[in-house]
Amino acid sequence: MRVLLAVILGLCLALPAAAKECPDGYYNCGGDLCCPK
Repeated sequence: MRVLLAVILGLCLALPAAAKECPDGYYNCGGDLCCPK
């Protein structure tokens, strides 16, 4: 489970260029997900 989480986090950090725009106060934390800052 930890390995899967590490892979997902790695992909989220490695692919910011493919991220969609997020509203003010949020950042893209992987693919089409927006997380609060």
